Amino acid sequence: MERTRSMAMPVTVALLLVAAGLGIWYVSARRAPPPPPAATTEAPPAAAPAPAPAGPVIAHPLPGMPPDAALQAPVEAPPDALAAFQRELAGLGDAAALARFIDPASIVRRVVSTVDNLASDELPLRARAVNPIPGAFGVVRDGETRVIDPANARRYEPFVAWVESIDTRRAAALYVKHYALFQGEYRGQGSPNRYFNDRLVAAIDHLLATPEPVGPIALVQPKVLYRYADPALESLSAGQKALLRTGPQNMARLKAALRALRAEVTRPGGAGPSR
Repeated sequence: MERTRSMAMPVTVALLLVAAGLGIWYVSARRAPPPPPAATTEAPPAAAPAPAPAGPVIAHPLPGMPPDAALQAPVEAPPDALAAFQRELAGLGDAAALARFIDPASIVRRVVSTVDNLASDELPLRARAVNPIPGAFGVVRDGETRVIDPANARRYEPFVAWVESIDTRRAAALYVKHYALFQGEYRGQGSPNRYFNDRLVAAIDHLLATPEPVGPIALVQPKVLYRYADPALESLSAGQKALLRTGPQNMARLKAALRALRAEVTRPGGAGPSR
């Protein structure tokens, strides 16, 4: 931008000098015949002004709040709006189960952090929307071979069952109703000009792309932590690895829930793309 400004003044001055020279020539031409014209090179036409930058392109606008208004959602959530959301969240199902798996007091912040970090290599503990699943990670050893214990999937079954117990349409309607809370939190976490629902849909698509290996998954233990022996699996994101650890059946059930949620938050009838 600074380079454009510094070049604009000399160009403008040069154009004014050319215009003044043409004016002087025109006055002199009325008094005496002009000298033979010198060979000149036609100046190239002036470049058209650059178009004004367009607003953010929003792929999945939600109904109820125009995207331009949503992008201005307050970073600091009004306490009454946050309290109303938490009350309605508790009404989605068993309150005890809700408290077992998530922290309602920080759910908006954690959901936004989780969604924004799922495709990263690591998912910080403070950014996880779901409380740690009880139990130890199970591994079966056979000589030098190590694979994930199939029984490990049982640890995740209560969580998966809780997810399936939630009415997806009601949950999506609650999200849409209180969308300003999520958008405001997204702005506060460093994305002032991006639409959170688009980020959510991208995160869902990223999880749905998690591969589904057939048979036991081999591990290696170069130091303290286990790693996947298959480099393709080890290169997966933190979110995809977390989904993979739940086991093939749980992963299939969670993917079905994710597809249902995606269908709800991408329904036609939103306010339209931002202009």
